[in-house]
Amino acid sequence: MDSLSHKAFFIGDWKVSPTEGLLLRGDDVVHIEPKAMELLVYLAQRQGEVVAREDIEKDVWGGTLVSYDSITSTVIKLRKALQDNAREPDYIATIPKRGYELIASVDEQDDPETHEGTQSIGLQHTKKSTWYLLFAGFLVVAVGAAWFVMSAKVDPVVTDKSNVSPVSKENIAQQPLETPSIAVLPFVNMSGDPEQEYFSDGISEDIITDLSRLKNLAVIASNSSFIYKGSLTTNEDIGNTLNVSHVLEGSVRRSGDRVRITAQLIDTGNGQHIWAERYDRELNDVFAVQDEITEQIVTALSVQLSSDEEIHLANNAKHNFEAYDLLLKGRRAAAQRSEDDMNTAIALYKEAISLDPELARAYGALAVTMTKKAFLGYTDEPVEAQDRALELAQKAVSIDPTSPHTLFALGFVYMWKKQLSEASEMLEKAIDIAPNYADGYGLLALINNHLGRAEKAIPLIEKGMELNPHYTFEYPYNLGRAYYTLGEYDKAANYLETAIERNQASLQSRLYLTASYVQLGRLEDAEWEITELEMRHPSITLSHWQSMGSIVDGTTKNRLFDDLRTAGMAE
Repeated sequence: MDSLSHKAFFIGDWKVSPTEGLLLRGDDVVHIEPKAMELLVYLAQRQGEVVAREDIEKDVWGGTLVSYDSITSTVIKLRKALQDNAREPDYIATIPKRGYELIASVDEQDDPETHEGTQSIGLQHTKKSTWYLLFAGFLVVAVGAAWFVMSAKVDPVVTDKSNVSPVSKENIAQQPLETPSIAVLPFVNMSGDPEQEYFSDGISEDIITDLSRLKNLAVIASNSSFIYKGSLTTNEDIGNTLNVSHVLEGSVRRSGDRVRITAQLIDTGNGQHIWAERYDRELNDVFAVQDEITEQIVTALSVQLSSDEEIHLANNAKHNFEAYDLLLKGRRAAAQRSEDDMNTAIALYKEAISLDPELARAYGALAVTMTKKAFLGYTDEPVEAQDRALELAQKAVSIDPTSPHTLFALGFVYMWKKQLSEASEMLEKAIDIAPNYADGYGLLALINNHLGRAEKAIPLIEKGMELNPHYTFEYPYNLGRAYYTLGEYDKAANYLETAIERNQASLQSRLYLTASYVQLGRLEDAEWEITELEMRHPSITLSHWQSMGSIVDGTTKNRLFDDLRTAGMAE
């Protein structure tokens, strides 16, 4: 079946054309983005088999590290295109803790009658597209003339977001960004060694971090720009999907004690290269290269800098390269989330600190990882671990109080220690310093949810989604939780269902969805969710979760636990 990627075939009653990126059925013509089509072909080649996420990451994403939600969001896009239902699937089934299975039939032989029908549909689609283009051209001229004559202010046209991950069943339309905007794509690892992927990724992420501090430049989060790693998607399509005017792409070749970095700034509107440069340097000069790339972007896009921003760019801290390299390796390990990977990350962070005691981010990363280990039950001394994490996070901020990463780390530790006022203060400082810090908005929204401040949480999470269009499950979870607090249960259920589609293992999403179903009178659905929770988390009880939670708002807390009790959760 390896030939499936080169010719049309059928999945159930859908005709799949990989080379055209199309699904065809009756009058339905659905365009599929390249990475989603690769995954669909991959599953079709293994029809009837349960395919592990690790195999998908290795074979479809070329072994590069992707976020947990990258694969999930691609599956969601396929289900949407196939008009499939995650709970009662006809095409793609999620097998808990194992992976995915294409359960529909796969037929490599064209049915002549069906084939003729789909060819006709494709022809009709082409003719319609031509007519639409002619009509659109006329409309653009007419609208332009009207604007010139009337000189009236009108609402900006919203770019088509059909390929952007949905926030809910009804997409939230995003307004075009007024300031210059950029997505930094993951730099390509040209070293010939897949193990060096962490290094090229780290350079890309650090450039994003530096740019995210600029108030007059809109910067897309790495979770969204890294979706395009290894993708053949055009810069124009990326610009439309992420709503950005420019992309930065590049490559990294590391050899011995030398590094070659290339970078190109591209206008997504016309595909023109605004600026390009190649840097051949010693590894120790990598920090200077990152600074130079940032400065070139600022100059090319005429970004207006405040005096504080100018000072920061001129005095960016330099560190021991070996320690920095260990920090990047630790970040890669921590992203895997298993206990062994977290222990590996902790060891790497500690080694980095021993080499460079002033590497603030290493202290912060160590604090966050230790806190996550305690929360996930990977330690026998959770209280002591969190106390130590607080000391490390405070040390990070004392070394560099202007780093959004260190402030995030301290806020994260404070949150899990239920010191919510202190946590809120740290995150407010982080997003004030870095107004493009999507995860900062997300964590601050969660803290406000804990405090019962749903009205404050909602605009924060929506801002995070604007900066991170391919957002992780935490974003719709946060929105759903906020709407539950406000008593808007239809909206709450809608967002929470989206969160669970993205992460079936999300405990808190299921808890709030269960409670929302109770409030909506959907008791059978609520009881089904409790059954799912008990399967995935056999030890979960009301008293256990109450001891874990950090909800300060008593009214919401009492309502939530009453709803969970009604749904049948054990005391």
